[in-house]
Amino acid sequence: KGFGISTYRFSRTGLEGNAPGWEKFVAGLEKWVETWATPIGVFVGNDLYCRYLIETCRTKGLQVPQEVAIVGTSDESAICSSPYPTLTSIDMDFQRIGYRAAEALDSLMNGEPAPGASEYCLPKALIPRQSTDSRSADDPVVSKALRFIGENGQERIQVDDVVLATGINRRTLERRFRASMGRSIAEEITRLRIERSKRLMMETDASFKSLAVDLGFRNADHFCKVFGRIEKISPSQYRKREKRKG
Repeated sequence: KGFGISTYRFSRTGLEGNAPGWEKFVAGLEKWVETWATPIGVFVGNDLYCRYLIETCRTKGLQVPQEVAIVGTSDESAICSSPYPTLTSIDMDFQRIGYRAAEALDSLMNGEPAPGASEYCLPKALIPRQSTDSRSADDPVVSKALRFIGENGQERIQVDDVVLATGINRRTLERRFRASMGRSIAEEITRLRIERSKRLMMETDASFKSLAVDLGFRNADHFCKVFGRIEKISPSQYRKREKRKG
């Protein structure tokens, strides 16, 4: 309420392998971005096009998420987890949509009347990531630290690695990081590992031992203890609860 709205509409038909069409799309996107007054929030109906938008923002000197917060659609893991910034996206729960469509088709094939109105399926969840987390906007050093953590979160990085990447002494970085984020560097690394573990528990049947190794925990017991401390529920309970929702 009280804010303006602007849209960029284009046809996706013919973009793939069509150089003139692609050039027209990029030119239109750049022209649209140039009209923005920041800070601004942008909702994109496709995760892939969020990446093109992020790159356009970079070429125009706009920082994501500090000046431009971006939300995508579909929660495509490979796209959303790409290097900094990772992408906030809406999980549309396509599996449930598919089941409902199959049920409707089965009903029609059994001679039941077609439904009188369209059925709308609510999305499953908004999955927050770095493209909407602008809390470090006022401190470029903290932004640099967050970028390093985001880009290397799948490695077994430690606080010293973050300190080395930012180029300032540990005590100063820890103080500025906590002032901006409200938590320590170590807590942020752990938080991102736990968030990733939650996605992996939903997307795969990986054992806790395997998750612990992949996420940089000492062992499965260590992973389960840290998860329980942060989420107030065990990993097995979390996985069962979320599977039931699906």
